[in-house]
Amino acid sequence: MVTVDSMTQFDLDFGANDRIQANFERFHAANPRVFHLWGRFTLQMIRAGFKRGSASLVAERIRWETGVATTSDPPIKLNNNYRSRYARLWMRENPTRAGFFRTRELADSSSDSVIGAALHYGVRR
Repeated sequence: MVTVDSMTQFDLDFGANDRIQANFERFHAANPRVFHLWGRFTLQMIRAGFKRGSASLVAERIRWETGVATTSDPPIKLNNNYRSRYARLWMRENPTRAGFFRTRELADSSSDSVIGAALHYGVRR
């Protein structure tokens, strides 16, 4: 249980989705390799005949590839809260594949700023 005493000013000013969003934007800007891998593995799924994709599957593949299959780079610690944001961002960048990932409406639907903020950072595949 979170008490007012344990909450930061950020917690008081913003809700949970805003915190997740802010953390995602920082992570995304600092780790452009994640979005590159997200696109690569998603396209592999599409080429393999998948009509719909799983954001969880892509995230776990990124973890596997960066933690087990590749030893030259440190493993990526991809927060599960970012999966839906990467899925939304990828579909926004690939409009012909909109709907490939099923997403639910975020509690704060202004979080479509995921796209704007991520693109603001100029991070591309």
